[in-house]
Amino acid sequence: MQYSHHLFSFRPHPKAAFKNLAPKAAFGCGILFLFPTAVFAQADDIFDLSGTIYDLLGRLGVFFFALAVMLFIWGVVKFIKNANDTTEHEAGKKFILWGIISFVVLVSLWAIAELVLVDTFDIDTVGELEYIDKNDDTL
Repeated sequence: MQYSHHLFSFRPHPKAAFKNLAPKAAFGCGILFLFPTAVFAQADDIFDLSGTIYDLLGRLGVFFFALAVMLFIWGVVKFIKNANDTTEHEAGKKFILWGIISFVVLVSLWAIAELVLVDTFDIDTVGELEYIDKNDDTL
């Protein structure tokens, strides 16, 4: 950190301002990814609410699955890049292991959510398409 000569003025070093930008940017992109779901989350009854929850969980699942893929790929890159350095090589192995564990956990949670929401409560998440003919009648 770089301090100026004045008592109440503080100016961080320019590189320090961008030091933690990547986690903040990832969090911001995640929030923007979920924002349309939160805006249009109006439910008329309990079945619409459960469908909205199912859609939100699906979006969160895709987000966390993408994070798991990045974790796994980062581990593979770290494993291959640091073949001579044993500590970094072991760190790459740990990233690969945690990436695989996160895959298994996410697939398990997806299967449990599918079982509970779709099979138990008979929630149809696909819906039916409505076709409109040339007389504006719904088919």
